[in-house]
Amino acid sequence: MAEGAGDGEAEGHRDGRARGAGKADGAGYDSALSLEELQRLHIERVLKEEGGRVERAAARLGIARSSLYQKIKQYGLGPFDVR
Repeated sequence: MAEGAGDGEAEGHRDGRARGAGKADGAGYDSALSLEELQRLHIERVLKEEGGRVERAAARLGIARSSLYQKIKQYGLGPFDVR
């Protein structure tokens, strides 16, 4: 088991562990948060940083604009400029 443990891990997974479990990382997120809450906070932060510009926020998040609109509705975020 130890042989394959490091070989098959995704780079992002290793990086996530390196930041430390159970405490805030450089982005200011607490690892005790649920994945859903973490996603909501991250989307909200990126939208604010992009001045509510959904197209730019979606590009930064690496998701389709339509997916971001669904997340905005799901999490009750907004209002944001819809251009």
